[in-house]
Amino acid sequence: MKTIWIEMAARDIDRANQFYATVFGHEPPEVMRDAGRAIIVIPGEPIVSLNETPGFEPNGDGTLPYFEAGRPISAALDRIVAAGGAVTEHITERPGYGFFAIVTDTEGNHFYVHSADR
Repeated sequence: MKTIWIEMAARDIDRANQFYATVFGHEPPEVMRDAGRAIIVIPGEPIVSLNETPGFEPNGDGTLPYFEAGRPISAALDRIVAAGGAVTEHITERPGYGFFAIVTDTEGNHFYVHSADR
């Protein structure tokens, strides 16, 4: 078994789309809309999608996905803050595994950012 898709909730799909496009450095993907739902798919593997659906609410109390930041982690954190996110837990080192920080996106979801370099 392997992870193929991670879905995260969004309150405002257009705002979330701009945030993730800025943070990941890609063009904002097209928003797919149908009856009562709007979804974007962020390029990469595993697939990450943002989903604006009634009853599916963002929060920081559940699963924490990890995203590779590239080098250095501080540059990724700067992009996150500039795009409207926040650093929730500052950079910590885990010897043998690299550097990690927890951030909050514009929707209220938390996720880890990882890098081999501070």
